[in-house]
Amino acid sequence: MKHPLLTQFLRFLSTLPAPLAEPLARLAGIRFPGLALEFIGHQAPEPELFYKEGILGLRKKYRFEVLLAPPAKVANQHLMTYWEAFFPVIRDPGLCAALEPLARRPQMCLPRKHYIEALDQTAAFPRIHELWGNRPPLLKLTEADRAFGWDILRRWGLKDGDWFACVHCREGGFDKNTRCHSFRNAQVENFLPAIQEITARGGWVVRLGDASMTPLPKMPRVVDYALSPDKSARMDVFLCAGSRFLLGSSSGPAMLCSVFGVPCGITNNAPMGVTLLYAPPDIGIPKLVRSQRAGRILTFPEVLGAPVSNFRFAEQYEQEGYEVIENTPDDIRWLARELLERAEGTWQPAPDDEAFQKTFKSLFRPGHYTYGSTSRAGRDFLRSHRNLLTPPATWDPTS
Repeated sequence: MKHPLLTQFLRFLSTLPAPLAEPLARLAGIRFPGLALEFIGHQAPEPELFYKEGILGLRKKYRFEVLLAPPAKVANQHLMTYWEAFFPVIRDPGLCAALEPLARRPQMCLPRKHYIEALDQTAAFPRIHELWGNRPPLLKLTEADRAFGWDILRRWGLKDGDWFACVHCREGGFDKNTRCHSFRNAQVENFLPAIQEITARGGWVVRLGDASMTPLPKMPRVVDYALSPDKSARMDVFLCAGSRFLLGSSSGPAMLCSVFGVPCGITNNAPMGVTLLYAPPDIGIPKLVRSQRAGRILTFPEVLGAPVSNFRFAEQYEQEGYEVIENTPDDIRWLARELLERAEGTWQPAPDDEAFQKTFKSLFRPGHYTYGSTSRAGRDFLRSHRNLLTPPATWDPTS
């Protein structure tokens, strides 16, 4: 904690009953942002969005906006060292526990659910990013972390001047609610042609994840970091912040890349209403949706015009007779190619591509999670599924 006098004052407040401590805390300009730090997909973007809202004048700012971050409730301890440049951070478990009653009081806790956890409604981040515009990201990799990471990269075989991309395919091993969110998972085998596309263009690939992941086959210029003894919170931050781009799926590592300004290409987005992604440089492609009742794959207007576009739990798909279909190896390889072209400065859309993009984005409505996002859908995915951009002749939008 870089605010010793504030820490002393918070220790004093923690000895008082919360109703007595509250007026003193409010007088001192103290508030506690109710940000979720337990998962990297929240720990990375929520402090960013909260802070940007203050800069943009979208909320009232307070003198001390204190994050309670006991180690047991923080996804990545090293990332908190970056957020300490913007917030007073309390890590001491005892002090955090003692301050919890005060932090939970309605006038002390600043709300956060609309940032990322916005069920059945549009999240806040598209509007915040639109207003933020071309300003640089809040976070920048420190030179100490860059040196730390490159020491390990060289041990893996990379040489000075080499570049790498991260790949992440969401599996269910890390998630206690595996059954609940299984529709978001994918098979890493479908990423192999894309990995080969990246290495053929001169890059290295680092596969992110945890020890429960399906092992990758041995491939040149590919590091299966998910199963590496070099895994650490600090290396996680370095890889996400130092990569040329991330080719991934809808899971936390993409958010960690984005807050450092690293572009992401996200495959297998489900529900379809999340396809337009977090940050403006990002590109997304959705899982297709098959209807058992209709006996076919639904068009994009059919999906985005129905509640299935916002389904967040596997049982919803099952109960309503829908099946989500994983992206093919070609879908993923094409997305990797677009990321490579963008990184190389050679990406060019054809006139039809812009028409496809406009049509797809026009199908999003208020209430869709990523409505208003300035990111894009994958160019070649829309080309290959252009037949799904318009509804069938017999489509009844009220059915």
